[in-house]
Amino acid sequence: MKFVKNNYKIVLIFILSFIITMLSCIFFTNLVGDEMWNYGFGLSISQGMVIYRDFSCLQMPLYFFLCSIFISIFGRFLYSSYILYSVITGLIMVILYKLINKKAFLMLPLLLIMTVPSYNYLCVLFLLLIIYIYKYYDDSKYRDIMIAFIVGLTFITKQNAGIFLLVPCLYYSKNRIKSFITFLLPFIVLVLYLFINDALLQFIDYCFLGMIDFNGNKKIDMPFVVLESFAFIYLIYKLVKSNFMDKEAAYILMFNLLIYPLVEIYHFIICFIPVMYLILKHNKNKFILFFPCIFLFTFFYIIYSLRYHSFYNYRDFMYMVGKKEMRDYLVYNESLVNKYDDYNNKFYIVNNAFPFKLYFNEDINKYDLLLKGNMGYHGDERYIEGIDNICKRESCVFFVGEICLYCKGNQFSREIYDYVVNNYQMVESNSYLTVYVNNTN
Repeated sequence: MKFVKNNYKIVLIFILSFIITMLSCIFFTNLVGDEMWNYGFGLSISQGMVIYRDFSCLQMPLYFFLCSIFISIFGRFLYSSYILYSVITGLIMVILYKLINKKAFLMLPLLLIMTVPSYNYLCVLFLLLIIYIYKYYDDSKYRDIMIAFIVGLTFITKQNAGIFLLVPCLYYSKNRIKSFITFLLPFIVLVLYLFINDALLQFIDYCFLGMIDFNGNKKIDMPFVVLESFAFIYLIYKLVKSNFMDKEAAYILMFNLLIYPLVEIYHFIICFIPVMYLILKHNKNKFILFFPCIFLFTFFYIIYSLRYHSFYNYRDFMYMVGKKEMRDYLVYNESLVNKYDDYNNKFYIVNNAFPFKLYFNEDINKYDLLLKGNMGYHGDERYIEGIDNICKRESCVFFVGEICLYCKGNQFSREIYDYVVNNYQMVESNSYLTVYVNNTN
């Protein structure tokens, strides 16, 4: 109680930010892409599966481990991952308040404008925590150690973010060898865990070798290229003007390298959050019209989103407000999928197989994320070989959806799609799915 009394503003900011973020998650998230994958990874870990060994994942696992803890505590519901995301947002707002006082409230709309619970916001939290340490613990003899450890945690959250932040971490460190060793500590613990669970080689393949294929799948939206260019110019100007002594500008500049290779609205917002903090910190009156525009844009985004959402039950793993089209899609295909329960193996050759697996209470495996860069180095060939070996021994059924293989930014493996369509027998279809089998008995 004494802590709450002495820090009531901080506690109030955290609680309000938590509540607003939870409401935003419940009403305005779309059940596609990263949100469903991140929840699926956390759920699988909470059920005893080993990441990389039992299912594929491109990113480092810290966020998914945290998500699995929240799922274990609060239950097998999607809102468990929303609680984690809301905690992260609340902590971000607390740190921002400590850094820029009331101007921190101008940041909340930017944090929520694209509500997608993911590891990227955990990286933002770590970056702001580093900035906080430089402001309040710059004279501490443990400063460099604390920062190096946080950069290490960032690395096991998102590998490229950790590598980018390691550059200023070592540049400004008074003892670079000690900082580098401290940076490696979280990674060493992770490697030991993966080695013990026979997942180390798969981890190297998915998280490092797979990045080679992922970088070949660029998504470039020119408006955000222009906006990000202004952000880079601003950060470089701040850094050069300070003779490279502005630590905040250096860290934020390196963090903005995350924009590549997916230069689009979501990654732009992630990168722009710390840039906006810097603008607010150093400008009292400039850009003041920019912030009402953010609130206005957020308002229209919310109104637009409301047109496409409704309540529904998502079996035993969630009950929430969500995208109506996803609910209708799964319900419509339920009878078709259930007709093939006697098959040993089910494969969902669609853009997003996770909703099917979660809806039908099936375990996630590496064949549920058939995206370039998420299957390890040259994963198409190895995955096709793996499917072929399985289906030579056992009965297999493939539910193939309509996939825009040539659409801009689509990472789905065309090779695997063509392999299934050309090598298995089509037996029936409905408006959404076509069924292929290797045995018609």
